[in-house]
Amino acid sequence: MRIGQLVTQLNSIEHLSEALTTPASSSVWRSVAPDARPVLVAAQYLASPRKVLLICSSYERALAWQAKLILCGVPEGAIRQLPSALGALFEDATPESVALSDRIGALRFLIEDGPGFVITTPPAALERTLPLDLLATAFQTIKVGDTVDLEFIRDGLLRLGYEPAEPVRMPGQFSRRGGIIDIYAMGIEQPVRIELFDDVVESMRIFDPNSQRSVGKIDELTLAPSREVLYPSEADLPAFVDMLTRTLDAEAAQLGDEAGGRLRELVQGDAQALAERVYFDRLELYRPLLHPDSECAVDLIPEGGLLMLDDPFELEPIAGRAEEDLGQALQARARRGEILGSSANDFMLPPERMASRGTWLALTGMSDLPVWLKPTISHEIAALSTEPFRGQAAQLVQNMKVWLEEGYRILVGTDQPTRAKAMLEQVEFFPSDATPETIEQTGLHVLAGNLAGGFVMPAIKLVLLTDQELFGVGRLKLPQRKFNEGVP
Repeated sequence: MRIGQLVTQLNSIEHLSEALTTPASSSVWRSVAPDARPVLVAAQYLASPRKVLLICSSYERALAWQAKLILCGVPEGAIRQLPSALGALFEDATPESVALSDRIGALRFLIEDGPGFVITTPPAALERTLPLDLLATAFQTIKVGDTVDLEFIRDGLLRLGYEPAEPVRMPGQFSRRGGIIDIYAMGIEQPVRIELFDDVVESMRIFDPNSQRSVGKIDELTLAPSREVLYPSEADLPAFVDMLTRTLDAEAAQLGDEAGGRLRELVQGDAQALAERVYFDRLELYRPLLHPDSECAVDLIPEGGLLMLDDPFELEPIAGRAEEDLGQALQARARRGEILGSSANDFMLPPERMASRGTWLALTGMSDLPVWLKPTISHEIAALSTEPFRGQAAQLVQNMKVWLEEGYRILVGTDQPTRAKAMLEQVEFFPSDATPETIEQTGLHVLAGNLAGGFVMPAIKLVLLTDQELFGVGRLKLPQRKFNEGVP
């Protein structure tokens, strides 16, 4: 029996049933150890699946959340990572295509119908993106059986910022050979080969960009824009370029000769690319001007969705530092004549935006919350960390004896069941393999799946131990992302 089967039982426990009901307004789970959170969150989600935007402290923490949710029974395909693209604002460089692809795919997943998790960090969640109305209409779908025009597809890809490449290896590239067009769409992990019979889409196949071999069929492909910037209509573009030129003249005049000359050269080149509707590396610098009403991921959560904040006291300073670092970098670049003057809030929203969503759930190990979070419902979970037992075998054994005497269920989630049983038998514990029947009984049971950190819940007399407590080490198997850079 696996960890996920335990998770499905938690909603029936009286102490947890009310807390695990998805909130209809702002709420908080207090006194819940970090290692207990994925188990409880998965239980809530599996009982009532919905769209969840989960904000945690770091990318490493986001990967751990993803791995643990999967172990707890959340389908792997129902989880996306939302990375940040703010790095492109610190220096002029080609955007990192895989991270940008993941970001655009996650944003699309967030606004689509259907349940699932989008896991992210404060800077990525607060980074401005396209307004919802533009984002929702920016995706184009091609289906098997559609009548299409190859030139129309090619022109549409160019308008979305895709680049011709032979062969395609990175997101945002496409190639055409006769009646075949290869597209590495943003937001998907592998490219697709579209084969046409006359002007009808006959087949679509996913293929490996390295071997070029087909690995599966699909019935439809959604094309996403290659950037989080869309050009205005041709009628509106001249006025935008004119405004940009006037701003350039005013700001260049306030700089010294060297910085002013550099600014004129760079922005005039950008203005020409903008006038020609060409996608270029510095395009993101003009997002605030092209989309002044831009929003962030928090604003895109659909009706009935949930914003989840993992340790708000950690999130607030992370968001604040990111805002400060970005503001300082933009000011320095403007003084050097690299960019037009702008502020951090032109590209990301302040930490308080994380409380702007009406329905949210904060998870914390403490009793207090930041002043900008005002919950209407509070639940005392009382899930304690087992970290004090790691490396303290004698203390763990002693506590296990006390727990069993008091009628606890002790569950051992492990990737090494044979080794775990042998170790426990050495100290005169004789666990059974957990089954749907025995797991509800008091005693010691072994489950498949290592969450790399357990917890104790005295109110329901439940203990979860993992390889981390038993062996002193038990690494979590993190999701692997395939990268194609550097492959010959």
